[in-house]
Amino acid sequence: MKKANEMASKSPLTGRFETHMHAKEWVIQTPDGQIYKCRNLKNWLREHEDMLDGTVRQAWDGISKIKYSMQGKRKNSLQQWKGWRLLEYGD
Repeated sequence: MKKANEMASKSPLTGRFETHMHAKEWVIQTPDGQIYKCRNLKNWLREHEDMLDGTVRQAWDGISKIKYSMQGKRKNSLQQWKGWRLLEYGD
């Protein structure tokens, strides 16, 4: 089982890569106005942690809540997280 977990984490389809089979497309805007397109938001946030005002988990949670707000799935709508905005997302 340990070897299987090791192999899964290195696979481009299941590991921490843009090619993860469940990765989605995201277009986000930083507080200073820069726009980034990425695939696999959590992986992108890990790679750019120095840009965040908080942890990777907090940023992912905040941007995900913006997505749910855009979809009408949140009672308390959220438009931005600490200046970060979600411009587009793909499912």
